Amino acid sequence: MKKMYRTRLYKHADFLESLPKPEKFNILDWANKIDEDKGIFFCNTVACVAGWAGLNPAFRRAGLKTVVCENIMTLDGVSMHPEDAAAQFFGLTRDESTELFYYQGYDVSDYQKVTAKVAAAKCREIADRHKDDVG
Repeated sequence: MKKMYRTRLYKHADFLESLPKPEKFNILDWANKIDEDKGIFFCNTVACVAGWAGLNPAFRRAGLKTVVCENIMTLDGVSMHPEDAAAQFFGLTRDESTELFYYQGYDVSDYQKVTAKVAAAKCREIADRHKDDVG
């Protein structure tokens, strides 16, 4: 995994941990209650790991965007399935994508136990596995 991708995973972990309230994260909820054109995230916005990645202003500037009304993401202007776009943006393998974006990839018995902090730890865990990769 290239350093750029590891850096993105670490930044996403920080972003997830900065969410103002725990209830702003739901591993099963794509994204809701936002005005994408204005970049406004209303007080009840809830999203998952991939959804929040595409709402992160820095990642949006880098080309990854959550398109809520259509339940897709765009990467450099190309519409894709959310997990595919996010996986490419973070340089993840298919297995790593499943591990990060689906609650079954977490060691929990109930999806509600996958919190933003748990997802942030998973981002760091995946990045750390590749810390010795060249590039």
